[in-house]
Amino acid sequence: MIWIKRTAITLIALFGIVIASAYLKALPGETLTPAGFKRNSAWYVPAEDGTRIAVDLWLPSDLTPDEQIPALIEGSRYWRDVAVTTGGRILHLFGLSAPGMEPGDSARFFTAKGYAYVTVEVRGSGASFGVHDAPYSLQEMADYGSILDWIVAQPWSNGRVGSVGVSYAGTTAELMTTTGHPALKAAAPLYADFDTQYHLATPGGIYQPAFVDAWSEVVLAMDGNDTCAVVQASSTFECFLTRLLVGGIKPVNGSDNADLSRAISEHDSQDPAMLVNALQYRDSTWGDVSYSSLENQAYARKSEIEASAVPMYIVAGWFDAATVEGALARFASFSNPQTVTLAPFSHGGGFDTDPFKALEARPVWSRNEQITRLEEFFAIHLKDAAAAQPRRLSYYVMGGDRWRTTDQWPPAGFDRRDFYLAANGELATASPRTDAATAYTVDFE
Repeated sequence: MIWIKRTAITLIALFGIVIASAYLKALPGETLTPAGFKRNSAWYVPAEDGTRIAVDLWLPSDLTPDEQIPALIEGSRYWRDVAVTTGGRILHLFGLSAPGMEPGDSARFFTAKGYAYVTVEVRGSGASFGVHDAPYSLQEMADYGSILDWIVAQPWSNGRVGSVGVSYAGTTAELMTTTGHPALKAAAPLYADFDTQYHLATPGGIYQPAFVDAWSEVVLAMDGNDTCAVVQASSTFECFLTRLLVGGIKPVNGSDNADLSRAISEHDSQDPAMLVNALQYRDSTWGDVSYSSLENQAYARKSEIEASAVPMYIVAGWFDAATVEGALARFASFSNPQTVTLAPFSHGGGFDTDPFKALEARPVWSRNEQITRLEEFFAIHLKDAAAAQPRRLSYYVMGGDRWRTTDQWPPAGFDRRDFYLAANGELATASPRTDAATAYTVDFE
């Protein structure tokens, strides 16, 4: 019995030493740059109405004293990062990685290129206070004016900022131009929704529950800091393992758990699926708020976006919802300088979707080539003296394996021609005068 007790005490002591050692070993973000700043830090930035917005900052590891660099800002509806758990720190002690420990792919790439990378949790999400009352709300976008002020006030800032993001964050990158902030010099809406209502949630006016309902469940789980629901843990044991390594919403430096709990308690967000279902018409309001999609979508804020004259770098995938339709509409109607690429990219660019290629085909641009081209755009506007940017649209011809470039849409030499469904499975150039029907049985194999 004495031997058992001694063994237990020894094991407990050893475990305590391991935990203490794990917390003494600095995480990558806790190391100091030559300038004396932590590589990674989290802050609360007060919006105009006093609501505290959570931001995460990654700096280059080699940032020197008095060096001034540009910043990129990504506005996220999701978690800006997750907290590192004790289990994660123990893994780090033994040279392994865990969620929340390392910078994300974009932050890692851009900080290595001499940029600061700022990720924002929009009001009503993550560690931010307030309520998220509608996607891309007018207040949500106005908050970025305060955050841009905060960025350019930092001692490492050169006063130039670029907005960037994929999907929701891509639309945010475009709408951030509506702040009219003089520091915002470039924007990169990637795989973004120009018209969320008719291009994504209700394409052609028909509600798309498969996407909207699933997305709604995930963001509401995130707002409530329900880690197991976010990862869709299927059992109590799986949930237990998840919480060992995924710490949920990352707190802000200097704030305590009570502060984070207060922020989460304010997240009384409306159900996004319910909001979308209420959008019966173009001028239907977003739930309880007083404005409609006619007022807060990118297409609807044309005058403000054009007034900013901010150059844009845009990428869309041919089969990625209607992101191409939005990119073409923007290119044809917005005066901002635009570099547009249309290609068979999946959402985010990880896969090739050209139906004439093998399923395992790699994207026409690798992920590294995609982000390298993006950085070249930002370098022109945030590091160098930017020259006038021509309007250019490059599109990949599927099945032809080639690129074409134009400065207008439709391209010169093309005429519009409408085709109509006709009898016998044919297309006609004139509207048929009689009704017809064709049955087609889908072979799902």
